[in-house]
Amino acid sequence: MKHRINYRMLFDRLEEGIFVIYKSQFVVVNDGFVSLTGYTADELNGLDFNFGLIWAPESREMITRYVDGVNTGIQPASNYQVTVLKKNGEKIRADAHLSWFHYKDGMAVMGVVREITDRVQEENTLKESEEKYRTLTQNIPGMVYRALPDWSVKMVSGCERICSYTIHDFLSGQVNWTDIIHQEDREKVFMESYPLSQAPQSLIQQYRIVAKNGETRWVSDHKQSVFRKDGSFLQIDGFVFDITERKKLLNDLIVAKEKAEENNRLKAAFLANISHEIRTPMNGIIGFSDILKQENLTEDESREYLRYIHKSCDRLLNTINDLMEISQIETGQVTVKKVKVHVKEVVKNIIESFKPKTENKGLQFRYIIPVNDDDLILVTDQRLLERILMTLIKNALKFTSQGSIEFGYTMSDDSIIFHVKDTGIGIPADRHDAIFDRFVQGNPGHSRAYEGTGLGLPIAKAYTEYLGGFISLVSEPAKGTKFFVSLPLEHPFPSTPKGTDTVENGKKSPGNGNYVLPEKIILAEDDPLLMQYLVSIFSHEPVKLVKTENGRETVEACSENPDAGLVLMDIMMPVMDGIEATRKIRESGNKIPIVAQTAFTRPLDEELAQWAGFDDHILKPYGKDQLLRLITRLMTENPKDNEPLKNP
Repeated sequence: MKHRINYRMLFDRLEEGIFVIYKSQFVVVNDGFVSLTGYTADELNGLDFNFGLIWAPESREMITRYVDGVNTGIQPASNYQVTVLKKNGEKIRADAHLSWFHYKDGMAVMGVVREITDRVQEENTLKESEEKYRTLTQNIPGMVYRALPDWSVKMVSGCERICSYTIHDFLSGQVNWTDIIHQEDREKVFMESYPLSQAPQSLIQQYRIVAKNGETRWVSDHKQSVFRKDGSFLQIDGFVFDITERKKLLNDLIVAKEKAEENNRLKAAFLANISHEIRTPMNGIIGFSDILKQENLTEDESREYLRYIHKSCDRLLNTINDLMEISQIETGQVTVKKVKVHVKEVVKNIIESFKPKTENKGLQFRYIIPVNDDDLILVTDQRLLERILMTLIKNALKFTSQGSIEFGYTMSDDSIIFHVKDTGIGIPADRHDAIFDRFVQGNPGHSRAYEGTGLGLPIAKAYTEYLGGFISLVSEPAKGTKFFVSLPLEHPFPSTPKGTDTVENGKKSPGNGNYVLPEKIILAEDDPLLMQYLVSIFSHEPVKLVKTENGRETVEACSENPDAGLVLMDIMMPVMDGIEATRKIRESGNKIPIVAQTAFTRPLDEELAQWAGFDDHILKPYGKDQLLRLITRLMTENPKDNEPLKNP
């Protein structure tokens, strides 16, 4: 009896709730089960275990299945999580261990129930926390990781965004983080990371990785070392951001900054050079002009000084022309006007122009022209073509002190290739591209042995590209340079009979020095100095001059002088400009040849002049021979078949 009492006391003192079901009724319950359910032992004993007020429906079904199984045969012990409905209506979660044993004349089921409500709440809280953490890490635009001392990855999230490897690739050990660090950066990363294993600290590194698809990416790795309480190194926690685009942007900014600084340096050098190229000839012009004022000069000295002044003027004009042309190129104002050009005639004119200059310098001037191409006509812009070729020959002449200069062209199936070869100083290989850059000279800096703006080759290259071709060179220092200009043959026209004009715009010089001039010329110029210059040009020619100072006077002069053979019309004049005056003259039916004098170089001005009814134009400044040749050509041409263009 005493032992039975002791067992009962022990049975009741157990924290777990214990019950015995026999023939579907509770026959034994301990104090733990009474406390768990809130019912008394008297209320529970004899109560059908299936009583709906003790078990939640899903839990009642689980227990019923087990009890039914025991009654029909041997049923192994089983564990369940159940929901108990307490007498006060509270729901609690519990672990239930069910087993069977022989009892009296049948089978009984014993259940051991332990409340786990707090544990379940903790687990749910933990799951919620993990879910929030997972959501957080998934939304971070990078990768979160935990690495052990051997760099094996214990936990990782967001890795596919960074390196294309999956979480499984890392957690299964198929790939380690160290495996994807770029080989060139790996040693640096290890060396910088070593202090993390010695003491708790943080580190930020930027390095490259190789993604699963083979792409190289830049990452920023923010890591923190974690140590146990005993001071041993536990792990590294960190997150990684993809900074590839940021790195590219930074590199682009650095390149742009360096380029801007280089451009500023080049522009400063360019401006200094331009200042030199303007002030130097101006100094010669002003200086020798002052000297010419002296009364004790000999005739030879005066002629020599005048030659110096003329040379300085040419140099200054070349500088101004370069600046104007590069400005047109920079602003996209170059207009290509393709016409029929007699190639051999252009080449011969260039040769005649440069041959005296090469001879004066003691150089041999050779030219190579195909024998059977006398009638070759090229469809191109003659002005741009001549500018390209003359620039190359000028350069050859400038940089060659002895030896020879060769000029000519060859033909292929679809192109014509001009070349200029010299035996000058040559160009280093590392400057072959730079010499075509704007604001760059072959010999930059203050120790310049050769004059010039350094814009000739950039202009020649730009014009060549405008004509659909390309320019190239071969050169070696101290041995010379050979430039090539390749232009496409765009449906060449057959040659016209000799003696006729093969150039559409008609600019062809007779080349014999014998001028054909009209008996009377009307000079329309408002600048007194330029008017005096024009008068001096014709002072020794059998020509009568009629002078006007504005457009209105010029229109009246044409009406009052029907025997006049030519009008030299300035564009910019007071009262009425030259374009309006020309339109008035054409509207009256007067077909007198009119030549525009202009300081403008824009293609629009030339087109406007043609629209107004000018026969030709001449660009200021111009020389006597240039003007007289132009007039001679107009006087010897056949009269125009078409009426001048009218204002639409």
